[in-house]
Amino acid sequence: MSRFQNPSFGGPLLLSGVLMLLGPVLPGPTFAEDVQRSLDIDFSSSVLARRGEARLTHLELDARLQAIPEDARPDVVNGPARLEKLIEDQLQIRTFADRAIAEGALDDELVEAELYLMVSTWLAERYRDRIIAEQSLDDYTDQARELYQLDRDRFTAEPTVSFSHLLIANHPDPRARAAELLERIESGEDFAELAAEHSDDPSVVNNRGRFDEIETARLDERFRVGLAALEPGDVELVESGYGWHVVVLHDRQSERIRDFEEVADQLREEARQQHAQEIVERLLRSYYAQDLEIVEGGVAEVLERYPFE
Repeated sequence: MSRFQNPSFGGPLLLSGVLMLLGPVLPGPTFAEDVQRSLDIDFSSSVLARRGEARLTHLELDARLQAIPEDARPDVVNGPARLEKLIEDQLQIRTFADRAIAEGALDDELVEAELYLMVSTWLAERYRDRIIAEQSLDDYTDQARELYQLDRDRFTAEPTVSFSHLLIANHPDPRARAAELLERIESGEDFAELAAEHSDDPSVVNNRGRFDEIETARLDERFRVGLAALEPGDVELVESGYGWHVVVLHDRQSERIRDFEEVADQLREEARQQHAQEIVERLLRSYYAQDLEIVEGGVAEVLERYPFE
C-alpha cells in the first residue's frame, strides 16, 4: 500500500471510469473562494560538510537516513568511505537544488504546486503509517492460528525426498563407471568425497552431492521412479535423463499438512497486513462519508486543457 486507495475499487481508477462517475455531479456548486496553499519548511542544524557554496547539515543527513530501514542504517554508514559517499551524494543534490532556486525555480507557481503535492503525498503516507503503527498489535499469533484453522489445506506439503548422489554423464560407459564408484562406497569410502571428486553435477561444488527435502514432482521422471524403489539407507544405481547416478536415499516424506509452527511466521505477517488494511479502510470510510462536490464546469475546464486525441 503506497497510496490511500478507495477500498471499493482496490486500486487506481481508469480515467474513463472516473469521468463516468463524475458525470452526475458536474452541475454542482460554484465555489467563490480561491485556496492559497503554503507550506513553511524551516529548520536549523549545524553544518556537516560543504563543497563550494553548498552546505549539508547533520539534520539533512539524518533525514536522508530515515528513508533507509532502521536495521540497515549501520551498514550504510559503516566506515568513513561509505559515509563520505553518502555525504557526497547529498551535497550534489544540495548544489543543484541551490542553483535551481537561484535561477528562479520557485517563482514558477506550477513548480511550487508540484513540490506542495510531493510533500502532501509524503505527509499523507506518514500519517497513514503512524495510525497503523498506533493501532497494530504487539503479537498476531492468535489471528495467525485462526487463519491456519480456516484453511489448513493451503499448507499442504508435497511429497519430498532427501538424498545424496553423484552423477556420471561425461564418460564412455557411464553405467560401468557409476558401478565402480558404487563398489568403492560399499567398501567404506566416503560418499561426499567421491561425489566432490567424480560427480558431473555442477552443484556438487556447493552441496557435495546432498539434497534435502526436494519435492519429488520436481525430479527427472526416470530418476523419480528409481528413487521410488529405494528405502531410506539404500545405496543404488539410478538412471535419469542426465546419465547414471549413485544414490543414497536418506529420507522420504509423504504429502502432509504442515504444522502451525512451520508456517507461523508467514501467517503472523499475513494477519498483520490484513489488520493494516482494515485500519486504512476505516480511515477511508471516514473520508468517503463526506460528499464529493465539483465546481460547475470544472471538469470541462480540465478536459479543455488536456484534450483527448
